[in-house]
Amino acid sequence: MDNISIRTTQNIDIDYEVASIGDRIGAALLDVLIHAGYFFLYFLFYQITKWDFLISTTMMVLVGLPIIFYHLIFEVFYNGQSFGKRILKIKVIRVDGSEPNLGNYTIRWLFRLIDTLVFTQMVAIITILFNGKGQRLGDMAATTTVVKIKPRVSLEDTIYAVLENDYEIVFPQVAMLTDEDLTLVKEVINARHTFKEKNVVYNLYEKLKNVLKVETNMKPMEFLNTVVKDYNAINS
Repeated sequence: MDNISIRTTQNIDIDYEVASIGDRIGAALLDVLIHAGYFFLYFLFYQITKWDFLISTTMMVLVGLPIIFYHLIFEVFYNGQSFGKRILKIKVIRVDGSEPNLGNYTIRWLFRLIDTLVFTQMVAIITILFNGKGQRLGDMAATTTVVKIKPRVSLEDTIYAVLENDYEIVFPQVAMLTDEDLTLVKEVINARHTFKEKNVVYNLYEKLKNVLKVETNMKPMEFLNTVVKDYNAINS
């Protein structure tokens, strides 16, 4: 399975698993089912009401617009996910690791007409298969890709830590950190063996000491683990 390496603002490389072609086709099929159900309800309503041609034509335009703008609306307001993407736990991200903005989503949506209507779905499928970053033409134009969302299901993957009954806080300054800060610390601890740059742990160690304004002779990993425990003790 292809991976894409995202460099965060803390200069740490984090690997995301690119959504497979099967995931993306599955999400697209689920979205098509939503569209089909939407149109079925409209035609059912039309058969019951028996509106004349002019009214029915106007209604078709009104009903068609949400379908046309479906992907743009969902991705903008649902964090890069359509209904199908949400079910299959994949989402749109920018290749630089930041959240896509309205411009990125709009470009993806505009190119969808080329990817899936003008040249049929095969162009999108071939481009995704051979691009290496899971990108169709719209993704390349918008500098985005689609990745799998990794569920946090184990204690190690959260900011929480098990504390001894008699645990005493070592660095009370840790109280100034946020959950986002602790998430980064835990990600570095858990993924320390996979980083391409071997000094990532040490750099974070030095940065945290400067932010917290503490002096310590602890080794980097010991210090990071202590920060996690202190944070949990303070916020328990």
